[in-house]
Amino acid sequence: MKEMENISIVRKPEWVSWDEIHDVLAEAHAENRKKGIIVAYSVQEGDQIRSIIEDSGGALFVALDGKKVVGTAGVELKKMNEWYCHGTAGFYIFAAILPEYRGRGIYKQLMEARDVWTQERVPVIVSATHYHNKRVMEVLGKTGFRKVWFKAATDHYNV
Repeated sequence: MKEMENISIVRKPEWVSWDEIHDVLAEAHAENRKKGIIVAYSVQEGDQIRSIIEDSGGALFVALDGKKVVGTAGVELKKMNEWYCHGTAGFYIFAAILPEYRGRGIYKQLMEARDVWTQERVPVIVSATHYHNKRVMEVLGKTGFRKVWFKAATDHYNV
């Protein structure tokens, strides 16, 4: 567990409900939805989130301010057969920080915890985001991701 101020970064504890994870994702991505930037994984219901993470053998990390979930970052393990990956890859999903907690480095801490966990398990990590989500593209670029010209959907690119 890593601590920053009073924020703890941990793997999702049992006492945090999947519906709470859904609520954080919905609130964190509300402004993007208003702008027409729909991040598909951010609108999943709690049971769907649990199924995606648990059925793949993945993991979900949370940022906690005391007992309050203020951020999330997940990884789904997927079998892939793409030009850039043949085998199992870590697919980054469910990333969010509540608006009032942004700008404190919490997302970076979540990414670091998720990166360590994922790199111990798979050789390739993939993230997809809406092509107008410039902030996420910038953050991923700074952390070593490279944009590949592969459209995962009409408005999403894998990086």
